Amino acid sequence: MMCHAIPRFVAASLATVVLAAVPAAAQSSSTAAQKGTWTPPRTADGQPDIQGMWQTQGGGLTVTVEKGAVTLLDSDRVGYSDVGTGSPAGGRFGIVEPADGKLPLQPWAAARRQEVAANYMNPRGNFAYMDPSARCVAAGVPRLNYNTPYNGYQFLQIPGYVVLFAEWNHEARIVPIDGRGHVSPAIRLWNGDSRGRWDGNTLIVDTTNFNGKSWFDWLTFHSDALHVVERYTIVNQDTLDYEATIDDPKVFTNPWKLAFSFKRAAPGYRLFEYACHEGNHFMESAMR
Repeated sequence: MMCHAIPRFVAASLATVVLAAVPAAAQSSSTAAQKGTWTPPRTADGQPDIQGMWQTQGGGLTVTVEKGAVTLLDSDRVGYSDVGTGSPAGGRFGIVEPADGKLPLQPWAAARRQEVAANYMNPRGNFAYMDPSARCVAAGVPRLNYNTPYNGYQFLQIPGYVVLFAEWNHEARIVPIDGRGHVSPAIRLWNGDSRGRWDGNTLIVDTTNFNGKSWFDWLTFHSDALHVVERYTIVNQDTLDYEATIDDPKVFTNPWKLAFSFKRAAPGYRLFEYACHEGNHFMESAMR
């Protein structure tokens, strides 16, 4: 997979926001921030300001969110940290509920995941054994927030909306925060339908209406009943704590939680076009 040029696909309506989203807080965190009393700046419409470039600390989770779920070759882990080593920036990382870090899979789903694990190295053209992200389709939620450890994010804010823009596959989640309800249950989407609201310094994003086709990692799937509640909490000018509560009564016995953090990118950081299919040689061999 390759990156080539500066993206040209951001909508014209957001162009002025992109120019205005230069992080105002490129300095190190203040003493007040370290004590947890830091107050973020506000946007013109009163939102806590999270605009700018960010990098995920959860990239290793895209292989497997559950440590020990599958035995991978060393070559499969190139560029990824093991889920059991903890967050590169410290703090919570991986499955935080239940406390044992294990996915509460229903028996049929656990058996299905083992079947995928036994066949993912040589799927023989069977899409059922292929991580959808390997086919350059949408990552889904919450995976879009940790799909790779090396791609960045740009968060934008305009009145009534937060835009969570990922470099990976140039996916943009445009999240209304004006109190509107979800779209019709008949509408099903790869990344679901997101609605947000602010609770103090925490952006809460409620996402439903999934089509059930994306996965959480290389092995773990969900159904169209998936419901995700994300919490982006401002810790200081350079850190966002991220937590996702995941509920899917068709696949899991109980809801579970995933957590990691985002760190503000270095000054001058920029996003590039993610030309996934152009450099994707996996599909050529996998379909044989």
